[in-house]
Amino acid sequence: MDGSKRTAAWGIAVAALLGISSASAQDDSSGLIMQIGRTIYVAPMLTLTVPDGARETKIGSGGTLAIGTRVFDWAAIEAVAHYNKYNDDADFVSGAPTEVVGYGGNLLLFPFSGTLKNVFAVVGAQALDVTDHPATVGGAPTLLDYTSTAFEAGFGALSQINLFGFPAAVRFELRYRLDAHDTQGLGDGTEDAFSDGIINLGLMVPLFPPAEEPLPPPEPTPVEVVPVAEPPPPADTDGDGVTDDLDQCPDTPTGTAVDAIGCALPPPCESPAPGEQADLRGCKAGDVIVLHGVTFEFDKARLTANAKTILDLTAAALVAAPEIKVEIGGHTDDKGADAYNQTLSEQRAQAVLDYLAAQGVAPERMHAVGYGESKPVADNGSDEGREQNRRVELTVEN
Repeated sequence: MDGSKRTAAWGIAVAALLGISSASAQDDSSGLIMQIGRTIYVAPMLTLTVPDGARETKIGSGGTLAIGTRVFDWAAIEAVAHYNKYNDDADFVSGAPTEVVGYGGNLLLFPFSGTLKNVFAVVGAQALDVTDHPATVGGAPTLLDYTSTAFEAGFGALSQINLFGFPAAVRFELRYRLDAHDTQGLGDGTEDAFSDGIINLGLMVPLFPPAEEPLPPPEPTPVEVVPVAEPPPPADTDGDGVTDDLDQCPDTPTGTAVDAIGCALPPPCESPAPGEQADLRGCKAGDVIVLHGVTFEFDKARLTANAKTILDLTAAALVAAPEIKVEIGGHTDDKGADAYNQTLSEQRAQAVLDYLAAQGVAPERMHAVGYGESKPVADNGSDEGREQNRRVELTVEN
């Protein structure tokens, strides 16, 4: 085989190896190819042999079949067989073909990482059985059969593909083979070993494809969280501390104490000053109201004109609070006999009840009690004290 054809064949082979390596670097198949190799795989390949010039043959063609497994991330082992056929360089058309059958093993090494993970180095050895090889015996061309041991080394690359729905890889190799035949007269008879170039192109297909890992669930669609604006606080138009939605008395004057529903609290239950009307709205059971200014004629149970004026105001307050029942208590100072003072206090209390009833207060809401001099509120030793003790009181009973 002439040198130009040999050079062209090697150029094409190197370009193909670079192309496969580039394709392998562009995809992300390293992990998948590694998993393919973990199972037992077969690698059928077409083989092109660029022979040593001393063989006196043309380029050979045939096929290679490897069966292997990836024993480590960085290494695979294979059993290999190949068949190759050459034609006599002297007469390509009618010359007798040379046939080569080989059996052996390979070790594939994956020394790189990153984008070159699928580029490998290969070393191997085969036993060759060659028939009808050109030879020169006694200066005359002839054909000889021989056996030998061949040693191989080279580089290759894998590129992942999908083969009818199954994972597989394209495999391309460039190898150097040393055929140590040690047979006199083979080829042109000048060498006892041939140096051949081997080009393999084929597939690597797992016999038991690895189970595909389930796809991760899709990322949930992010939900935009729209903050909910806090509603404005309820208004309190009259400023009494009770919001308008709860306020049943919306126009309470500023500063007025109110209850839970915004209505003014009743005034405290206090005894009115002389001439003022009592306000019973804030009174409860047990509260006592002294009717200042309610006086009687001396030593009698007859009301004075001033007392009637005050009782008119008291009657109006009782009519305004119809739910209240009262005890009307009459009291005296200690002047006079106890029995006399007791009777006088009862008569005076009854006189007040009769007058209030005449002014419209229901009699059943009142009852009169005389206490005589038994409950003084001041010292009877002075005129001022005795005046305070002579009094009429309303005691709230409910």
